[in-house]
Amino acid sequence: MGDTKKMITAMLVALAILMGYQYVLHWLYPNWKPGQQQASQQPATTQVATTQTAGAAATTRATTRAVAATGGTLTTAPAGTWRARGDEKGTLPVTLGSVARDDKNFTMGVELDRRGAAINSVTLNQFRKSAEDPKTPYTFQEPLVVDGNVREDTRSLQTRSITIDGHTIDLWNVSWRQESADATSARFSVDILGDAGDTPIARIIKTYTLTPRSDDPKTPEGCQVDVSQRVENLTDRPLTVRTTFNGPTVPPRELERSPDQSFIFGYLKEGDLRVVAHLVESEFTKDHKYKEFTKSDKGEPLVWPGTQSAYFNAIARPVPHSSGEPYAKWIAKVSGELLNPTAENADDRRVVMHVETSDLTVAPRASAAVDFETFFGPKWRKTLATEYYAQVPRRYDETLVIKSTSGYAWLCSICTWQPLITFMVWLLTAFHFVTRDWGLAIIGLVLVVRAILHPITKKSQVHMVKMQKMGPELEKLKKKYADDKEMLAKAQMEFYKEQGFTPVLGCLPMFLQIPI
Repeated sequence: MGDTKKMITAMLVALAILMGYQYVLHWLYPNWKPGQQQASQQPATTQVATTQTAGAAATTRATTRAVAATGGTLTTAPAGTWRARGDEKGTLPVTLGSVARDDKNFTMGVELDRRGAAINSVTLNQFRKSAEDPKTPYTFQEPLVVDGNVREDTRSLQTRSITIDGHTIDLWNVSWRQESADATSARFSVDILGDAGDTPIARIIKTYTLTPRSDDPKTPEGCQVDVSQRVENLTDRPLTVRTTFNGPTVPPRELERSPDQSFIFGYLKEGDLRVVAHLVESEFTKDHKYKEFTKSDKGEPLVWPGTQSAYFNAIARPVPHSSGEPYAKWIAKVSGELLNPTAENADDRRVVMHVETSDLTVAPRASAAVDFETFFGPKWRKTLATEYYAQVPRRYDETLVIKSTSGYAWLCSICTWQPLITFMVWLLTAFHFVTRDWGLAIIGLVLVVRAILHPITKKSQVHMVKMQKMGPELEKLKKKYADDKEMLAKAQMEFYKEQGFTPVLGCLPMFLQIPI
C-alpha cells in the first residue's frame, strides 16, 4: 500500500513539474503553436505515360503510343477508327471551391484536369502542409510520381477508357470540352466517333459538384464531391457500354517509423459494413504487382473503395441505380496495380486503383449514367462520427482505426477494440480540454491508465516474485528427472499445486494489458 502511494505521489509531482514548464514556455513564446507533420512529396516533372488499356483497337493503340511519346494531347485518332473528339485548345484546369485559408464557404479547392476529366489535386484549406511550412495548405489527390516523373494516367477519378460494342477508346489523354464551370460545379464532354465518319455515335458528359461548407452533422460538411458520368446514345440502335476509371490516389505518407498508406474497402456484411485496409507496402511487391478487391476474402460484396494515410481519407462510393439496392451492382471490378515493381525501397512503391463498370445497355436516343459520391477529408471523429458519415452505406467512422489485413500489422488488429479506443479518445479529449495541450493530455492519460492497470501490474509482479522463489526447487526437479520429461512435468505440476500456484493464470494479467 505504501509503495502505491509513493508511486502516485511521484506521478503527480512529475505532472505538476511538466505543466509548470509548459505554461512557462507559453508565457515566454506566446505565438508558438504545435504544428502538423507531413511527409514531403517528391518533386514532379511532367511525362506522359505509355500504359494503354487492354483490348483497344490496334490503330487506336498505335496513335495513342505516338502521342504519348511526343508528350502531346490526344483529341482524335485517324479517320476510319473508333476515336474520341475533345477540345485540343482547352488545356487550362478548372478549380472548384477555394484554397483560401479557412474559407467560409468551402472546405477545399478541387482542381480538375481536362485530360480524362480527372481530379488534378484536392487542397484542404484548413490544414497546413507541415510545421516547417505553415503557409502552404495540405494538398493531396495529385497524380502519382514514378521514378521522378508524373504519370499522367494516374489522376484521381480519371476516365481511363470506354468500350462501346466491343471497341475500346482510350480517354485518359483526351482533352475534354468544358461545357460549364462555376465555384461549385463543372461539366465536361467528349464525343465518340465510329469508323463510319465524323458523326458522333455517343457523347460522354462528366460533371463534378462540390458540396459547400456546413456544420450540420446531417450533411457532408463540405467534404464531398459528387461525380456523375452520363453516356448519351446518338444513334438509332442500342449500345453496350463499359467504362474504366481510376480510383482515388493514396494520400502522402504521414508516419516516419511505420507504413500508413493503404487501400481501404467497405464490404457489406449482414446489413452493416466491414471496413478492411490493405497496406500498399506489404500487399504490392515485385511478385504481386496486381490484386483484385471486388469481393472480400469472405466473398462479401464491395460497397465502396478508397485510400487512406494515418490522418486523411479519399473514398469513392459508387451510387446504386436504385435507392433500394445496398450497393452498386454496376461495379464489375476493382483492382490495384503496382507501377514500379523494381523499386528497391518499399516506401517508393506507387500503386494505382482501377474501377471497371459492368456492361450497361443504352437505348437508342437515350442515356445511362454512373455516379460516384467521393469523400476527401481528415480522419476526424467530429466529422466521421456524424449522422451523415457514420451510417450505412458509408460507415466512414470505421476508418478511424487502421486494421490491416496484411503483413505483421494484422496481429495488432486482433486486439484493436473500437469501444475501448472510443473511451480512451474521449478521456484524452477531456484532458486536452483541461490542459489545452496535447502533450500534457497524453501524460494525464498515461497516469490514469497506469493507475487503472496497477492491480493487474502488481499481480504480475507478485507472480514473478513467486517464480523466482520457486526457482531453486524447480532446478532440483529438473536435475532429478533430467532423463524423464513426462515425470518432470508431473512433478512440476504437483509442486505448483502444493504452492497454490497456476502458471497459466499467472500469465493472464500480462495478456489483459495488451489491448490497452
